[in-house]
Amino acid sequence: LLQHLPPLQLDRDLLFFEPIDYLMRGFCFERSSDVAAFYVWVFVQPLYVPHDSVYFNFGDRLSPGWSVSKKSEPEVMTEILDAILADGLPFLDRFHTPEDIVDRIDDFGDAYPTNTHFIETYAYSLILVGKYYQAEEELRLLHARCEPNPRNVEWVYDQMHRGDRVLAKLKRSPEEARQLLLEWRRQTLRALKLEKFATTLERKAPV
Repeated sequence: LLQHLPPLQLDRDLLFFEPIDYLMRGFCFERSSDVAAFYVWVFVQPLYVPHDSVYFNFGDRLSPGWSVSKKSEPEVMTEILDAILADGLPFLDRFHTPEDIVDRIDDFGDAYPTNTHFIETYAYSLILVGKYYQAEEELRLLHARCEPNPRNVEWVYDQMHRGDRVLAKLKRSPEEARQLLLEWRRQTLRALKLEKFATTLERKAPV
């Protein structure tokens, strides 16, 4: 695949653009229970939302999946290449920066503003582009969406507490909030073992 695509880095089951900035942009080859079958995802992962694995909230499968054998490999890989060129790369080209997340949050349909993962990402992205008042509103919305939590789901509480922590820092100083998001980015890169592919971000917060 690599010889037919723009420069992409290969690492384990990932193909991605480097250097990695605020967003990780690429493709993941996901295994299935069938050893001959797999899925290919195109995804954008905002690294300033702390996470210890790759996830596909901001992405999609390129097809229902593929199954490959030695005989079918050339045909299957040609199909995958066609899907990457036709659908995957155009998707990734819409998302390069946190500004793109802010500007194109509606591209993900009904997921925002009902899905707390999207609210959290949107709020943090607003901070990074300097839209602090709007970010405060989104962080309050995040708390309101998370607080009921009738099933006591732990990750929902974690999400709410993260948002509350960012909101408290934002009220004191936007730069404090921004530095926390940059620290979470570093943590995520360490968890994903991708630090060597990342840039160093020390730019000042937007005025």
